[in-house]
Amino acid sequence: MLISKYRAAIMGFSILWIMVFHSKIDIPDAWYFWPVDTLKNAGYAGVEMFFLLSGEGLAFSFEKGTPLLAFYKNRLLKIVPISLFFSCVMFAIVYHNKDYSLFRLIGEITGLDLFLAGSGSFFWFIPALLMFYAVSPLAYRAVKNCTIRACVSFAALYMLLLDVVITFFP
Repeated sequence: MLISKYRAAIMGFSILWIMVFHSKIDIPDAWYFWPVDTLKNAGYAGVEMFFLLSGEGLAFSFEKGTPLLAFYKNRLLKIVPISLFFSCVMFAIVYHNKDYSLFRLIGEITGLDLFLAGSGSFFWFIPALLMFYAVSPLAYRAVKNCTIRACVSFAALYMLLLDVVITFFP
């Protein structure tokens, strides 16, 4: 499958797209036309693309028969040390400006900050990824051998649940 072959490149593109979306770069008037502006302003779609491709990678991992504990250990070792480091760096930068508290740092590190309404978590994607990893083995098992009708029902239920979560945790 071509998407598997170029998955890393597409993930890299999605990361760049997200970075451009968050940048303060203004498009010069000479370059301005609607596709460029639309691409820059729709950079949040890079997050969805990244998660979709991550899900594909997880499915391949499960197909290879990776034991569940090894799966979780590998994912945690990739994410937790880096997120701890950057949370502490961010804490040092923002705390210096007196806009931060130790309670907020603990919220960032544990991921609880994601669920505190209005908290404006810097690294919201870290607990989101951890939740994604936590439920992916269950989701994979649920849809692995199901019929099309059952998979569509599962997807509809998932989207409904996601809508409820987004409503209560904006």
